[in-house]
Order: sequence, then structure tokens, then C-alpha cells
Amino acid sequence: MEFRQLRYFIAVAETGSISAASRQVNVAQPALTRQVRLLEEDLGTRLLERHARGVSLTVAGQALYDEAVQLLDTRTRIRTRLASLGQGLIGKVSLGVTVTHLWVPEVASLLRRYRDRYPQVAFEVFPLLSGPQLERLREGSLDAGILYLDGGE
Repeated sequence: MEFRQLRYFIAVAETGSISAASRQVNVAQPALTRQVRLLEEDLGTRLLERHARGVSLTVAGQALYDEAVQLLDTRTRIRTRLASLGQGLIGKVSLGVTVTHLWVPEVASLLRRYRDRYPQVAFEVFPLLSGPQLERLREGSLDAGILYLDGGE
């Protein structure tokens, strides 16, 4: 069973027609028919009742349709989530900050704007002096840092 076969099957189920489904998924009708037949063979059951006016689902076909729709929706959510993770739009960021009375409003504003734009990113903020912060950045226990370097480090 392949995702492609499930997509084709869903199109057939929703249109009630092999020819309409082939146009919808932009696949030649014989190729679509073959993929649906391979799916039926793989599952060991008939999924469609073929008749003059098109096709209808068997009981097994309805069960597969219900599961396939959920499965493809889950696949889409997984792809979206992983793409978002890869772009830094989801997750947790450990941030070191050298806190001075001058930086607090700017850092708070920066984090607030980021959170508004990317609500699925959580920040864990660590107030650290520059030296310890730089060391934690080097060892990888901080993802990012806002620190003051006097040119000596």
C-alpha cells in the first residue's frame, strides 16, 4: 500500500467515478485503475463496486476511505510540523542574556515580537554574565546568546 494509491482511491471515492478521479489527480485513467486494483490485491478485498453510473464503495472500501483520509491528514500535519521545525518555527530555544538595566526592555520586546510571530517557539532565558554565557554557547548548552564582549574575548 502506497500513499499515492490511497490518494487515488480517495479521489475515486469522493468523485464516484474513475474518469473524474483521473482528471482530478491528473493521472491517466488506465494507470489510476491499475493502482486501485493493486491496492485491492494488496489488501485482499474489493474496495469498489463498479457499475454503469460509476463506482461506489464496498463496506471495506468505506472503512479504508475513513482511515485513508485520516492517514493522509496526519501525513500532511507531520510534513508541516517537520518543515516548521527545520525553519525554527517550532521548538524550544535556550537563550543566555547579559542583563543590564539598559537591555531588559529591548530583550523583552524582542522576545515578545518573536513569540507573537512564532507562537510555537518557547524561550528559556538564562541571565548570565558574558563569560559564563560564552562558555555555555561554546559547549552547546545554550542555543543563542545576547552578551557584551569588550573585545578581549
